[in-house]
Amino acid sequence: MWSLENRETGKAWTGRADGAVLYTSSGKAERAKESSSNEDAEAKLVSDVWAKLKAGFVARRADGVWLAHAGKGHAWLGSSPIASAEEDDSFYAILSRQGRNILVYAQENCDLSEFVDLPGERMVRSIAYVNGLVLANMDGQIHSIDPQTGTSKELTTVEFNLGGSLEVRGSLACWHDGTRCIVQDFNTGETVWSRELVAGMWEGHTPMLALDLGTDRVAYCVSENEIIVENFAGGQQVIVKTEPELTENLWLTGEGTLWSHGPYSPIRRYDLETGTEGWAQESDENVALDFDRERSRLSIVQGSHARMIIPYNLVEQDSLELEYVVHTAGVAFTRNGLAVLTDRGSVGWYPLQEQAENREDSK
Repeated sequence: MWSLENRETGKAWTGRADGAVLYTSSGKAERAKESSSNEDAEAKLVSDVWAKLKAGFVARRADGVWLAHAGKGHAWLGSSPIASAEEDDSFYAILSRQGRNILVYAQENCDLSEFVDLPGERMVRSIAYVNGLVLANMDGQIHSIDPQTGTSKELTTVEFNLGGSLEVRGSLACWHDGTRCIVQDFNTGETVWSRELVAGMWEGHTPMLALDLGTDRVAYCVSENEIIVENFAGGQQVIVKTEPELTENLWLTGEGTLWSHGPYSPIRRYDLETGTEGWAQESDENVALDFDRERSRLSIVQGSHARMIIPYNLVEQDSLELEYVVHTAGVAFTRNGLAVLTDRGSVGWYPLQEQAENREDSK
């Protein structure tokens, strides 16, 4: 059953499908409506809930799921930027509405608070949380946003840098400033590592510059044939790709593995000790991967289906069906679940099972 509330008007609505019958209520007795089939009743419920969400209602389900709408004029520009501190079940997301990029903070009680507008002429490709700040990658330009004051400042002034990424590990964050890859420690404000790097090109048309960092090393890729892993203190390891491919994302995990993924390539896991691929899974351009901050939980989202996996042993711990996805969704781990922003404009949170045990098992 879905229970919906409009907090501005105080109106409430509930809906549930039982077989081929749809039951709804606006605070009075339930009304029953026969459908031609179970599937038709469920489809009508999905449609009715979506209409209420667009009208400003917040939806809850008995299993803890909550959903809201991104707001009138929402547009999906090609990314779903979302991030969490993972200290609780709140999260941050960028909502694009009527030419504005708006940072919102979603609390556990389903309240969405708007903090700051970012330049609307740039697409926000990703956001990350570090030490009380939200970092935003806006077509390669990095902004630092203080949610407490609503102020934003540029960390880089690059005009446009399609190739590049923004990643966080503990108090460290890495990005490309137009000339160099840098790693900054947000505890000290110091740059702990940097290297001049020029984005490569995939088949002459797509820039390629993927980054990730561990506690003492960086992985980067500007080539269709290889990935470099470099220690902060110096020393490089070259990982030869299983086959030439466009790499958009890299992840270094604590058990000595490197993960890679791109829109036209499988999800791959390389063993850093041997430098060879140890596991791969086919995917497509609508598959999105996201690790938690400690790289102990992995989500794989394909369409509306999300799986939570322990990356070191590839054990699937949970699976979810996400509401209101056209092709893809952005997700971020919170302490006990997944925060979700879909390409249709649904913002929400889904609980994951036995998170405390999962974190212990992944150590």
